[in-house]
Amino acid sequence: DGRWRISLWLDDPGEWDAIPHPLARVVRLNGHVVTDRRSDPAGWIAARYLAGRAAEAVLDGDAWALHGRGRGGRVDATLEVRGGRGLTVELDGDGFRATHLAALLAAPQDGTAALAAVERGRAERFAATWSETAPAWPPATGLALQRIPFRQFLRTDTAPLDPDAPLLAAPGSALTVDLLASAAWPDREARLEVTPPEHAGVTLPVALRHGHWRLRRDRDASTLLVADARHLVAGGDPLRLDPRLPRRLVLRVEVPAATPPGHYRGALTLRSRGVATTQPLLLEVLPLQLPGPGLPLGVYLGEAPHLTWFDPLAAARAAQRQCDLDLLRGLGLTALAPPLPLPDARGRDAYQQRLRQLAASGFGLPLLDYATVKQLRYRDGAEATAASLAGAVAAAAAAGLPEPLWAVADEPPTDAEYAAWLQALTATLRAGGPGIRLAGQLNHRRHAALLPLLDVALVNGGFGADADDLAAVRRAGAEPWLYNLPDHRLAAGFHAWRVGAAGYLQWHARMPSADPFDPTDGREDDFQFLYPEATACSPLPDLDAGLLALAEGITDLRWLRWLQQAAPREPRAAALLAELRATLPGRWSDAARLDPDRLRSRITALARDLLSIPQGN
Repeated sequence: DGRWRISLWLDDPGEWDAIPHPLARVVRLNGHVVTDRRSDPAGWIAARYLAGRAAEAVLDGDAWALHGRGRGGRVDATLEVRGGRGLTVELDGDGFRATHLAALLAAPQDGTAALAAVERGRAERFAATWSETAPAWPPATGLALQRIPFRQFLRTDTAPLDPDAPLLAAPGSALTVDLLASAAWPDREARLEVTPPEHAGVTLPVALRHGHWRLRRDRDASTLLVADARHLVAGGDPLRLDPRLPRRLVLRVEVPAATPPGHYRGALTLRSRGVATTQPLLLEVLPLQLPGPGLPLGVYLGEAPHLTWFDPLAAARAAQRQCDLDLLRGLGLTALAPPLPLPDARGRDAYQQRLRQLAASGFGLPLLDYATVKQLRYRDGAEATAASLAGAVAAAAAAGLPEPLWAVADEPPTDAEYAAWLQALTATLRAGGPGIRLAGQLNHRRHAALLPLLDVALVNGGFGADADDLAAVRRAGAEPWLYNLPDHRLAAGFHAWRVGAAGYLQWHARMPSADPFDPTDGREDDFQFLYPEATACSPLPDLDAGLLALAEGITDLRWLRWLQQAAPREPRAAALLAELRATLPGRWSDAARLDPDRLRSRITALARDLLSIPQGN
């Protein structure tokens, strides 16, 4: 009997891409309501799912302050216990997920040391589990704005690029421009002014994003957290500056297909505390048309998870799906492993409608159906799955829709028993529909035994992503694609060209582990090129810099294909093409030493010379 301080930790942190999301939660202690939380879907998303979006690594605290301290949804209450009745805890609300209880602490009311000890122990355990580091940039001496190579952002020794050297581009493409803004003083009200590049009355569209500092695992399942600014958020006015870390600024400059050639001049001006600095933006648009990449290049894409959990958000989910397609196609991506309904008898019409949507959005190359076989074979068995696939293929062919690739192996076991099982499955699928094409994601050298069962083999560094590895895939009768390689620009561009890849897919555009802004709450890091936002279809959505790197790799590939087309009629183009074929490494481990900016600049400089563009025009 007496007065007690009760602390309850109520939240399940979630796993994979899910967080429990009850909209009502009630807790009673001895019949007294101590918490009654009620929300609508938008309120829950804002208060829980997006709660970590605003804070920045280093600038707003360490990993414990940002991610550990608030975990668990702690509720505190005081309670008078009389008559020997003890303590009764009642949990109620919106479904069984509202009744989760992670921990309970009861201590005499004057025993606040107990809660302090628990919190201290939590902090110590968190610190023992997670270590963190941040780049150490040289201290700023004033206000500076410098253009740097896009892929070298986290290198503190990166030398700035020549501000007077124009960037070369072709109509129907785009350029990514990376800058560093730094100040010797803190300022939350710095201002950015963008003057878009202009020539002869034609202005090029510019999208400005700035890097938001976040902690990320240095590898997928690592416990080392590294501060980086890959998360690119819209705008930057006002812009926060801090002497501890520079601010990354990323401009995406579009060069529409009808853009006249010439020199386009613009600028970016940064103002802080009465000081201003300006960085010129100089682009030279060449009078040529680049060919398309000629390969399926893209990402795995799912629905935005938080929009799938609540029925009232069905319209927002559908709108976001279309906006994702428009965004990815606008960046130059040509292929997807997209979210698709199951093509069984009940879902076949919806499946065809989704294929029509994808084709209308510009994704007409083979699409990888990543999940259908996995889901149907467990639910319906192999023969019924074969019938569903055959019906979907026939319906797609009749409608002139893109032919799906059906994934049948996802980084599978390497034993002989599994190989025999997969052989039986693929035989059943092919017997049910002779026209189907089967694919597998292979990440181990022993998976080479599975190649005769597949039409398309997606291979990564675990299987082998070298030229010899892809040649072996072809000899086994499968079409070799690359997938899940860490340098997205090289994988989509110079390396894909060098090793003869037939396609490339990167996992994943929307696969956060639980909380999308907490790297420590799942067994792996968050994987997301597209970040969740408060409203669907933001005019300038948040992106991961890796997505822009992939887009730059696609542009690299388009320039390589232009060089191939120019080589038969231009000896200098033929010489450069031969040099690249001879010197680009066929081994993925050696490709990391390549500088794609330098390689592309050699091609674009040759293009300018061959076209004899007068300087200054």
